[in-house]
Amino acid sequence: MTGITWRAAVRRVLQGGKTLHLKEINAALEPYAKTRSNNHWAAKVRQVLQDEKFFVRLEPGVYRLVA
Repeated sequence: MTGITWRAAVRRVLQGGKTLHLKEINAALEPYAKTRSNNHWAAKVRQVLQDEKFFVRLEPGVYRLVA
């Protein structure tokens, strides 16, 4: 997943109708984060998930893609 935006990386993790907890999303993105020079990548993931055009918060810490 190198060379893509954080939003695209998070969307890729949630593709296929998945509903995941933030911890699961972070675990899936950890290898991608190691290729980036962002020490605060978990905060960046939380920021990306706040975009209501692309992501839905079902309950605290649980997200899926907008249908």
